[in-house]
Amino acid sequence: MTKEEVFGADEVMMSSASKELLPVVKIDGKAIGNGKPGAVFGRLYAAYQKAKAAL
Repeated sequence: MTKEEVFGADEVMMSSASKELLPVVKIDGKAIGNGKPGAVFGRLYAAYQKAKAAL
């Protein structure tokens, strides 16, 4: 993935076992998309929390 692809994306997210799912809204001081967590992040985060609660 190139910097151009990242900065051209509407949303960027990262995930890990300890941090679960995090929106990436800025890299090197430059905003990704509109600089706020997006709708896709919101839906994925809600689904992840629901799945976690069902365990």
